[in-house]
Amino acid sequence: MGLKKSIRRFIQKAFGTYEISENIRDIKIATLNTMKVEIIKNLNIPKEQKETMLLSLLPMPQGWVTQSYNSVNLKKYLSLVNPIELDSIFLKRVGGSNDGGYVMLMPESINRSTPPHF
Repeated sequence: MGLKKSIRRFIQKAFGTYEISENIRDIKIATLNTMKVEIIKNLNIPKEQKETMLLSLLPMPQGWVTQSYNSVNLKKYLSLVNPIELDSIFLKRVGGSNDGGYVMLMPESINRSTPPHF
């Protein structure tokens, strides 16, 4: 955060106007997004393009890929990722059925036909 912004925030907090400024900012953003949605809905373009444009208005999680060239590269990369099966290694999913689990490399010494005890 820049010095100017820090000073402004300090002064706003000191005079009790910080929350008001934040609320006004949120209202402006919501109003602008509502206007964008209405404009997109009224465009004479294919439904798929409208849906893509509307999805782009949704808030993005922090750290999400937002630049289009990064998104394209990510899609290219993910299209290359495929499951494979190798006889030389054995991976086992460990964990509860709804917790996401972990994938573990099984040691050579464990009989791979029986499930391990974790």
